[in-house]
Amino acid sequence: MAGFSSERRFASIGSGQYVMGESLWSKDLIFRDCLTDSSSLFSKAQPGLRRLDFLTACLSQAREATAEMPQYARAWLVAAAVDMELQHPEAFLADLAMATKAAPSVQWLAERRSELAERHLAVLDAEALANLDADTLVMMQSDVGRRALAKRYFQRPAIRGRLQSVIAKAPADAQTDFVAKFKQIAQQTR
Repeated sequence: MAGFSSERRFASIGSGQYVMGESLWSKDLIFRDCLTDSSSLFSKAQPGLRRLDFLTACLSQAREATAEMPQYARAWLVAAAVDMELQHPEAFLADLAMATKAAPSVQWLAERRSELAERHLAVLDAEALANLDADTLVMMQSDVGRRALAKRYFQRPAIRGRLQSVIAKAPADAQTDFVAKFKQIAQQTR
């Protein structure tokens, strides 16, 4: 394990001391750290070369994992996240599309993909926008997903129009639950 703080994980991954093992569990650990730390405030505050070492190590391991296991959606998601941190929008779109193809109906992945896509709306093409809408509908199928969408809807007024048009396609009971969750979040923040 790389460590319990962002600083220790960042240093371990960037130095090459922390690499994925053969097990899926070890791959999941490093890719969780890469996802969390690639866009963190700590990461963005690092000197350019140190940050580049970290991002390059994450991307290299994601590429290795997807070559070995093309259906490993988490690795595709890491590659997409790092692509945008490295300012490679074409690679981002390709890797985000592969993350969707690898696991189109997994709620937690749909949540992470949609968060990432929403942060980079300006570079999304038609396929990425369609996948974002599909991820929103996947999230509408679960209690956890509806709660996450209600929180986003409350916190980010700029995306409300898009969310409304997609949520309108969900079953009526899911829409009712989404509205209830939104009202609950709004009341809690007063």
